[in-house]
Amino acid sequence: MIVIQCHRVIGTNGSLTGYAGELWRKQWLLEHEAKITGNFNPRLF
Repeated sequence: MIVIQCHRVIGTNGSLTGYAGELWRKQWLLEHEAKITGNFNPRLF
């Protein structure tokens, strides 16, 4: 089984899409992960 956190799912065109916690929160989570890991590329998710 592969589990991907729903905030990491990005639309095929790279846009933020569907997240029950609202898109502003999804954006924050992605930016927060990028700051912590220094390894963020939305095309990879």
